[in-house]
Amino acid sequence: MLAILHITDLHFGKQSEEIFRNKPDLAKSIVRAITPNVAGATSKVLVVSGDLIYKGSKSVNAYPEARIFLQDLCRLWEVETNQTIICPGNHDIVKGRTDPFAPINDVIFALSRRSALLFKDQTSVCVATPEADFLVINSAFRRNHEYGSVDLDSLACFPVSIKPRVAVLHHNLLGVLEKDSSAVRNAYPLIVRLLHDKVRLVLHGHQHIKEEFPIGAPRCRIVGAGSLNFKSDNGTPNQFNLITLADTKTNVFRYIWRPDLPVDGILGAWQATAD
Repeated sequence: MLAILHITDLHFGKQSEEIFRNKPDLAKSIVRAITPNVAGATSKVLVVSGDLIYKGSKSVNAYPEARIFLQDLCRLWEVETNQTIICPGNHDIVKGRTDPFAPINDVIFALSRRSALLFKDQTSVCVATPEADFLVINSAFRRNHEYGSVDLDSLACFPVSIKPRVAVLHHNLLGVLEKDSSAVRNAYPLIVRLLHDKVRLVLHGHQHIKEEFPIGAPRCRIVGAGSLNFKSDNGTPNQFNLITLADTKTNVFRYIWRPDLPVDGILGAWQATAD
């Protein structure tokens, strides 16, 4: 069984908008919450679907904090840091630089130690893990904060394999709010490609809300998550996902932050629901 811990929209860098100031305690709380549901996992992968920092050049100094947090999370979950998969989000665009993705690429390299995974000369990359193949997409590649797009002409190809296929990107494929136009603009041809490639699972962030729906046959599940750490404007609770893949079965556990939930005599804990 493969266990995928999916977190997104960390938005480190503006403490007044962060729910969790103590990042080591945040990492501990996540691992404590997911442990009962990962018993029997034969491999683990940490997926971070973008927006590591609050706002581009204004928060660029927060990347080291994000890197340390992810390293701590891997250590506590007992997974090698090179089993971390990260894609950029629109808030990871650092304008005013020749390479606006250089800061997030530094984090990716610090964890993976693989230059082949950097979003410098490519807009997507395939990552093979022991129990699944991942297509990691930079949906912010046009360097525009206002919308998502996928470079379909240069989309990386999955290796020939019988392993489950998972796609990861930052932006949502379908719009959520009437006045918001920031979803992936060329979502339909992307979906056609994903279904052709028999992708089983698509993970994303961006809108800071739970979003899930199936497409195609055999079924591909599109699974979005709300922000791990940022205060929501609409009252959506902070959250993350744990996905387990075993044979043909996909389980999604959604963890919601409950500040009123007591654990070990302390208020505040993650509460799991299974979809």
